[in-house]
Amino acid sequence: MGTDTHTGGRKPSEALLRTVVELTGDPGVDTREAGYRYAARSGAPDDQIRLGAHLLEQGRLRDAATWLYRAAEQGSAMAMHNVAVLHIRMDDEEEAGEWYRRAAEHGYVPSMVAVGSWLLRSGSTQAEAERWFVRAAEQGDVQGMFGAGVIAWTQGRAADAERWLRPAAEQGDVEAMHPLGHLMEDAGRLPEAERWFHRAADGGVAHAMNDLALILDRDGRLQEAERWYRGAAEKGVDAADFALGDLLERTGRASEAALWFRRAADRGHAQARARAARLGG
Repeated sequence: MGTDTHTGGRKPSEALLRTVVELTGDPGVDTREAGYRYAARSGAPDDQIRLGAHLLEQGRLRDAATWLYRAAEQGSAMAMHNVAVLHIRMDDEEEAGEWYRRAAEHGYVPSMVAVGSWLLRSGSTQAEAERWFVRAAEQGDVQGMFGAGVIAWTQGRAADAERWLRPAAEQGDVEAMHPLGHLMEDAGRLPEAERWFHRAADGGVAHAMNDLALILDRDGRLQEAERWYRGAAEKGVDAADFALGDLLERTGRASEAALWFRRAADRGHAQARARAARLGG
């Protein structure tokens, strides 16, 4: 949810707010909210947004709407974005999407990413979603880079995918590291693919753990491969169950292999049931 560090308007001192508590005799008075309300009465959109965001975080949606709509009516793109967040909280995704679009059209970068995601969820064309991701990416937004890169990757446009996924990954986005690893693998650049899979796996991306293990397994580094197969399997990657069972069988641990084959079979792996049965599992 968008916020701003600019204060705007007049703010009461902390001493004055403490006096409010003393005079009311109510230690439960939210002095922070009192300060936000005092500032918001100036009419400055930033202060209205700050109060609205505070109320939204507390789940006071009706009160939050009053202040966020006031700021949005003054043309604040950040307020429009927060109105969208409000509608998400109200389970009105269609209205939220329209407000995200308004904010994006006013140049608010987080809303550009949100519009792209909303378009994908609502079944619109990937091309339209990609346009919004690219607009955000061109302004340096990492999530925009990731969105644009993934769409290009799924469409087989490797150059466009790398154009956006690489800078996102280099800025530390672990989700972007995983498809970038696949791009490098497809291009035959296996050492670089391994590096990106490893960084994504270290960052907790489950499928990157399995993809890293596959590279290590093919290269004969079985101890390392086993470690990452186990990590992926523990995170619920179905393919890792079978791959781990296969590695365990190859290294003479049939009883444990049978357990992993049985687990893979229970998840619907076509070959796992026969492999488990052959090992007595």
